[in-house]
Amino acid sequence: EFDANQAGGRARLLIERGALEFPGLFEDPLLPMDRLSADLSWSGKDEQWALNIANLRFANADMQGQAQGQWRTADATRSPSGSRFPGILDIRGELERADGARVYRYLPQVIARPAREYLRESVQRAELTEARFRVRGDIYDLPFADPRQGEFSVQAKVANATYVYVPRSVQSPGVKPWPAFTQLSAELLIEGQSLQLRGARGRVAGQPSL
Repeated sequence: EFDANQAGGRARLLIERGALEFPGLFEDPLLPMDRLSADLSWSGKDEQWALNIANLRFANADMQGQAQGQWRTADATRSPSGSRFPGILDIRGELERADGARVYRYLPQVIARPAREYLRESVQRAELTEARFRVRGDIYDLPFADPRQGEFSVQAKVANATYVYVPRSVQSPGVKPWPAFTQLSAELLIEGQSLQLRGARGRVAGQPSL
């Protein structure tokens, strides 16, 4: 449902058993959705556009949650991209559930491939609850190595995790594999390019409890 003209508009979006496509943002641009709903409003003038996202709720096999935020085109004379795109994003939300082993799939391609591959290989299992996330700044600068560029943060409780902190792909051939953390529970904190596990408890494979 929508009401729009050349200067802007409003829309009520509902997707059931569909998908969203984000060319260039994710390595796999097609994002399946069991259900997604949102209230959208937008406005534009002289090639500068702004989009407001309210009451966003989403669910698929990997996660379920809600969010709200804004997106707008960047000032091409000031953005490090030298373009109006990918634009400025300010969004925050909460996840009621999430599969930690799938986090890598939702990291944008501006995050270096080795970092995304490390998460894919190292986090083999994890249940995330009470998760909160915030992204604020020029999308081109993600994940904001300098805090002055913006904010990229994730906080969550982790349970029943298996974490291979030295995956085989980063080891030399023939080297004995490092043991994994299993039955791991902790508070996860991602800020910019750093990842922390606080209050971690679990087991090292083959060893007593930590």
